[in-house]
Amino acid sequence: MTKQQKVKHHFLPEVYLKGFAPENDDELFVLRKPYGNISRMHPAQMMYRKHLYTIKGFDNPQMIEDFYQEVENELSNVFEIFNELRRDPREYVALKQEISFHQLVKSVIAFQFWRSPKQEELAIKMSEKLPSIFCSLPNEAGQKIGLDSSFIDYLYQNRRDVSHRKLIQNMLLPLLTFRMYDDTFIDFSFFVAEKDGGHVLTCDNPVIYQDLDQLFCFKSFAFPLTKNIIIASSSFNNGFTVDKFNSQIVLQAEERVVGSNKDSLEYVKEYCEI
Repeated sequence: MTKQQKVKHHFLPEVYLKGFAPENDDELFVLRKPYGNISRMHPAQMMYRKHLYTIKGFDNPQMIEDFYQEVENELSNVFEIFNELRRDPREYVALKQEISFHQLVKSVIAFQFWRSPKQEELAIKMSEKLPSIFCSLPNEAGQKIGLDSSFIDYLYQNRRDVSHRKLIQNMLLPLLTFRMYDDTFIDFSFFVAEKDGGHVLTCDNPVIYQDLDQLFCFKSFAFPLTKNIIIASSSFNNGFTVDKFNSQIVLQAEERVVGSNKDSLEYVKEYCEI
């Protein structure tokens, strides 16, 4: 039987968005920046584009979408763990000592950064120097991430083709640009909202950073894990608050900001003069 092709490709996983829904509810509050209105929507109804990852000229035009589906299936249990963290603070310390958790954080940040449509322009610029980016990696990195120069050259030669560009952005650049190939620990902290109910917001472009090079080596980033928890590098420690983070999320969002608490969206809407 022919596999049914998905048309709506989510660039923010549904399983991730569910972590920002109110307790015992499937719908989130959504602020649309261009219009300033706040409504309620299910995760399946937002953060997607039609055929965003469809590639033409390949045996499997759903290759990228299938890849992200596998990743999201693996992450479903992880986001449940994130939601449970608040109930047992001792787990924060334990996780920071686990190299597997650090590798997980690296993967989440890297792939979420590049899968955003917002990064298409940056991906085009990066594709122009693909061979040099690959050559600048440590010798063992190419083998560890399963890439060789012939494959890089193939994608580079076809970089101006839309389908190949999608492959470069979504499956290659996360591995080439972010330092994901070693077992180094990240210097990060968990920031937990003081009040219950969920006051951390996320958006259609949720990886916050100060400097791109610092982001790629995980020295400058902040990311909303759930409606209660933010994970951020130590560079954000000075004066960091949930309200300041939420305001930055709103400023960085292209179109949609979501959360479990309508009051939080009303506050940032007024603060950012939307």
